[in-house]
Amino acid sequence: MLFRSQREVSTTRCYQDVLDQKQDRKFQGSVRVIISLGTDGQARDVKATGGTLNNKEVEDCLVNTLRHLEYPKLDNGGDVQYTFQFRPAY
Repeated sequence: MLFRSQREVSTTRCYQDVLDQKQDRKFQGSVRVIISLGTDGQARDVKATGGTLNNKEVEDCLVNTLRHLEYPKLDNGGDVQYTFQFRPAY
């Protein structure tokens, strides 16, 4: 699905950019977000709500990225919770 691959590339970049700066393989963990979706496929609100990564730069990038992605149109809007898992690829 195009949305899934677009999301994965965009959100992984948020993590990879900070990992490249830190150059520390121990920099890994999760970020939990809540996305409030409207029926038009637009994110009304996106919040980082927890996880184990504890990095504001990655969290802010994720929130901004997810806010601007297109989502499927829905019969009913609502909140979606998702947890991103990040670990070095090398």
